[in-house]
Amino acid sequence: MNRLFPLFWFGTFIFAGCSLNPKGQAPLKLYVFECGRLKFDSIETFGIADNETEVRELIVPCYIIEHEKGRLLWEGGLQSSLAKVDGWQEMEGGWRMRLDRTFKEQIAKLNLTMSDFDYLSFSHFHFDHVGIANEVKGAKLIIQKREYEAAFAESVTVPAFVPELYRTHLGSMVKLSGFDFLTQISCILLSKMMKK
Repeated sequence: MNRLFPLFWFGTFIFAGCSLNPKGQAPLKLYVFECGRLKFDSIETFGIADNETEVRELIVPCYIIEHEKGRLLWEGGLQSSLAKVDGWQEMEGGWRMRLDRTFKEQIAKLNLTMSDFDYLSFSHFHFDHVGIANEVKGAKLIIQKREYEAAFAESVTVPAFVPELYRTHLGSMVKLSGFDFLTQISCILLSKMMKK
């Protein structure tokens, strides 16, 4: 079966639930940042055979979504301390990572600081999605209930979860039990991409 087929239906499902131009709502603003890069010798760990694509380098994005109800940081990229090392950092298992500019440096050009967010949320809590979580001050964490249970357990056992990167948000959060929030984020991102 073609690997794009499930993605097509997922995208169709998400897009069908989107209201791209809600009446009476202020326009949304979306900012996209490069928050690191990952490079792999093999991509088979992602369920894709190496001969299916030549892609081996991935960008780790961060997004700012400005809404009339607040400013959201969606995804947190790699941890800022990685920017202190030049070039690719070799990791065990045939992959590398790098961060050329911190998110903090990038948002300064928008006159924003790490304290200017009302909310933050992550698709999941792998280290390459929550790297700057502890640097964001005063924001409320929006998290799926099941992700909360895995990420904030007494003993975290999920591979690639690094609690030291996000533990400061233990007290200030909203736990969700459905997929509504992820659908809304997908709608926002899709609507902005469609306008380009």
